[in-house]
Amino acid sequence: YLWLGTEFGLFHFDGVRHVQWRPPANQELPSNWIFSLLVSRDGTLWIGTAKGLASWKDGKLTQYAELAGRYIFKILEDRERLVWASGGAVPVGKLCAIRNSSVQCFGDDGSLGRAVFNLYEDSKGNLWAGVKDGLWRWKPGPPKFFPLPGEPDGIQCFGEDYDGTLLVGWRNGIHRFVDGKTEAYAIPGRSGQIRARRILRDRDGSLWIGTFNQGLVHVHQGRTDVFGLSDGLSGESGNRLFEDREGNVWVATGSGL
Repeated sequence: YLWLGTEFGLFHFDGVRHVQWRPPANQELPSNWIFSLLVSRDGTLWIGTAKGLASWKDGKLTQYAELAGRYIFKILEDRERLVWASGGAVPVGKLCAIRNSSVQCFGDDGSLGRAVFNLYEDSKGNLWAGVKDGLWRWKPGPPKFFPLPGEPDGIQCFGEDYDGTLLVGWRNGIHRFVDGKTEAYAIPGRSGQIRARRILRDRDGSLWIGTFNQGLVHVHQGRTDVFGLSDGLSGESGNRLFEDREGNVWVATGSGL
């Protein structure tokens, strides 16, 4: 099944039908507004909602008091099988690391602002966290902040170039981020900037870019294609991108899947 998080509940989808998932009696989600989802390698389904984090495994739903009442913008499992969850709230957001029943949270000092809006682990094992006016390289080593001001909703778009260089959506375009400095990323066959919402590098090496109202951009072997409403895309903004285990790429827009 493909799990789908919506504003009105959690659904599983078999390619034909979508069925709403409901927890057993006497168990409940923090909220039915689902912001983020992750299936970790041990088979646990992590569910980020508008009012906190829950996990589902072996018929048991667990809530995490450390993130209660917070918008869970992103859940990520790193290469060391540590699960990271970002909880947004005004004025102070949290970033929490979870292993088994142990939860360690950061951000009470206000260093993360109101939220970590997205998390990304690159091919070198660096964990990046996007916040209001920049990004943190959270690990390895002590966390280090790099200012990238000007995004009203923070740094949310991360990916990698073909050579492993970090790509960041910033200032209405995509930039390569090298040694703390940005340089423009050129998309083959296109002039002008693309305002990116999400980036996905698939298993074939193709780069998929979900944009703000410019369709879905696909870059592969020096060629660029753009898909929009006239090509069957359900909307012009690519809000989420996901590659399943069979290599299908799914695009969630404001109007459908």
